[in-house]
Formats: sequence, C-alpha cells, structure tokens
Amino acid sequence: MKLDKLQSLYRSIKEHDRTYTTFKFIKNKIEFDIFYDIGRTPHRLGFILIRSDFSMWIDVTNGFNISTYIEKSTLKKLYDILGITSDPTNKFSTNSFFAEFNSKIPTIYKATEKEICEYVAKNEYKIENPDNLYYLREMPWYQNQKRSLKNSEKTMVLYPELWETIKNNLHVSIGYTDNILLSKKMK
Repeated sequence: MKLDKLQSLYRSIKEHDRTYTTFKFIKNKIEFDIFYDIGRTPHRLGFILIRSDFSMWIDVTNGFNISTYIEKSTLKKLYDILGITSDPTNKFSTNSFFAEFNSKIPTIYKATEKEICEYVAKNEYKIENPDNLYYLREMPWYQNQKRSLKNSEKTMVLYPELWETIKNNLHVSIGYTDNILLSKKMK
C-alpha cells in the first residue's frame, strides 16, 4: 500500500535537515506517537504507546510503500489496545487501518519530544549504554579511530542539532552520562 501523504512529510523533514519527526495518530480513542525515521533504509514508521510499552514498526520502501501485513502476535496486541473483538460482521482490516492512518499524516515537520526520542533510542535502536542519555562532551579521535555506528545512531536520535554539526566528521564521538547533573548544556 502506498502512503502518499508521507511524501510531503518527507520533504518537510529534509527541508529542516532532520532525519525523523513525530506526530499523533488517534484510533478508537487511543493516541499513538508516530515516529517517522528517514535516516535509515528502508525508512521506518513506529506506532508507539510509551505508557504501555507497545510499539509496532513498519518498513517504508521506495515510493512510500508499506506492507499491510502485521505479524500475528503484534496484531493481537493491537486488537487488545484498540478494544477490537472478533466480529464476523465487522472485521478489522489492516488495509483500512493504514488507509485511515494515511489520511491523517501531517505534511509539516515537527520537533520531537525528548521522552519519545529516549524511548525510541532505548527500545528500537537498542543504543549502547541505554541509561546514559545525557550529553557529556565531544570526544575527538585521532589517527585511524572513528565514531561507532551505535554512537552515531544515539546522537542522531537524542541530539539532532548536535548530530548535524558532527555527522560529516567521523573522528568525533559524543560522550554520554546517566547523571543529568553532570550533563553539560549544549551551545
């Protein structure tokens, strides 16, 4: 299925020099935080309920296409969350679910709340040292040493402005701490 409304949102994310954005999607009075990540190939869409630890991730391929298939265990959780029961006269359709979702996709980039970034970094990206979420310092590497992919992903999700300044310099990593009091304020 093509999610054609993602195309405008994609352009807006690019115009803001970012790799992701979030927005809300409400279905059956349940509010999902949607995390749209264009920094990966394929792009990723996350349907997140932070308070319940539910997340469902969908790959977005070329042309803003997705598969509407949802794995059975995830679909059961989604049914439970949405309060959907088996009803032969009114069947739940993943095609209809995603069609409704497509109709509600915004077209404008919006900055992401820190709580969502931290949730995604810990649970989707499986970042290194998941308790160390606070910026401590820049760490230059010398000679042949380079920043790790994990450090890059962590910085990209948690500190997008900082990421923009270091992304092209592989010889700079970011040091993190679990103590917010030790965290340095970023310029």
